[in-house]
Amino acid sequence: MGVVQDFDNKFNTPLLNSVKYTTETDDAHPITKLLQEYGQMWVDCLNANIDKKQLIQTGELKQSIKYDPRIARGKVFVLKLLIADYYKYVDEGRRPGKFPPIEPIRKWVREKNLGGLRAEVSLESLAYLVARKIAQKGTKATHFYSECITEESVNELRQKLAQQVKQDMINLWR
Repeated sequence: MGVVQDFDNKFNTPLLNSVKYTTETDDAHPITKLLQEYGQMWVDCLNANIDKKQLIQTGELKQSIKYDPRIARGKVFVLKLLIADYYKYVDEGRRPGKFPPIEPIRKWVREKNLGGLRAEVSLESLAYLVARKIAQKGTKATHFYSECITEESVNELRQKLAQQVKQDMINLWR
């Protein structure tokens, strides 16, 4: 699993200690709620797209999708979206010509029990044949990710974070 994108907003204005940002309380700060809201919204959208577009092969991609809101030193807000490393191939497709990574294909062949169809062909050989076919023909783009994680939604989150930090600063000086 790899971290594919950090949606962050860095503010260089030091925040006073009286503003406490945390991701670990039930009585969450509005910034925490924003990070959690957008993280859950994107995870739900990605999972719905995987179902709608029938992209479930092994289930690994869907199971890998998680979000992790972080607030560091009271001034760096990060929303990490965790997803299997190969998500880009599924989202953007793959043009013919480049051989794909063999390990995810080997795992897929094993989990689909494709080796049982022809006992004389090893799982390794089947994985190689699938990879070769992908290299020859390519794969179609699904846009399951790019339909959910848009520049507009990321910018919207950043604007809301900036507004909340501004409001926090105003409240501190009252």
